[in-house]
Amino acid sequence: MEQKINHQIKKLKNLDIERKGWLMVSGFIIVSILGIVFDWNTVILFKLQYALVGAGLIISVVWWFWTMRLIRLLINHRIAEAETLKEILIDIKSIRQDINADQP
Repeated sequence: MEQKINHQIKKLKNLDIERKGWLMVSGFIIVSILGIVFDWNTVILFKLQYALVGAGLIISVVWWFWTMRLIRLLINHRIAEAETLKEILIDIKSIRQDINADQP
């Protein structure tokens, strides 16, 4: 059981690292959007509209799949958590039965 718990903690730490990575990417995206908004004439001059739309769509799709993966992993974590609690409950019931059986 301890091994399961340590494995779940490791998974959660990995998810936290991914979250921090996406947070840094979000900062870059915000700066990029501000650059586009305040320097739209340069975008038009170099005809970058389609490249920017394409990049935005790709980022949106990747973010969507990452979010769905995160939700799946969190659900799996909750299932593993419930299974661990169930094992603990079974162990507690077994200990109770042992204690009650030893009492006259």
